[in-house]
Amino acid sequence: MSDVSLNNKEFEGVAKVLDNILKEVINRKYPYAPGYNNSSPGRVRGSSKKSATGNFIRNSEIIYNSKSGQIEMYLPEYWRIIDEGVPSKGMKTVERISKNGNSYTIEVPEWQPPVSQIKKWAKLKGIDLGKNQSGAFGIAYNIGKFGIKGIGFYDETIMKLESILDDEVADALLPTIEDVIENLLEISFEVKE
Repeated sequence: MSDVSLNNKEFEGVAKVLDNILKEVINRKYPYAPGYNNSSPGRVRGSSKKSATGNFIRNSEIIYNSKSGQIEMYLPEYWRIIDEGVPSKGMKTVERISKNGNSYTIEVPEWQPPVSQIKKWAKLKGIDLGKNQSGAFGIAYNIGKFGIKGIGFYDETIMKLESILDDEVADALLPTIEDVIENLLEISFEVKE
């Protein structure tokens, strides 16, 4: 371990750099959902920012708290969904009865997001859902079937910070950064209005 120590102003600078990296990583364009573990056939091509409204970026902040001596990260409560994605919960077989009384089975996702939320998301992204917004049902179904791949912004932010710091400063900061990472499961993230 290095004997390098940083003062409050230097820690504030590191927190600001980390905050800028976080926002840069979140704000870039990502390919449309290939599905969790790249499982979707991916007929829809293109890319867009993960934060259509900017709320995620506005509600994300990394600061240095001089009273506690810690670098603190504030993220919206849904940060894990964006970072880690949503795995498929699998499919189930459901028995149905046709109009003429015949029984048949279909495969449906165990879980899928509410169609109303898909419609709101598509409107923000400028995606045409077709006649009667029927595309929302297909998107919800595919999220349930294939999941959503996360963008991994959290690990990428930490790795980018480590790559720009010189070795001595990185050695001095690493315990602080690792403390932040290890304690994230216990931190109650605040959503800023």
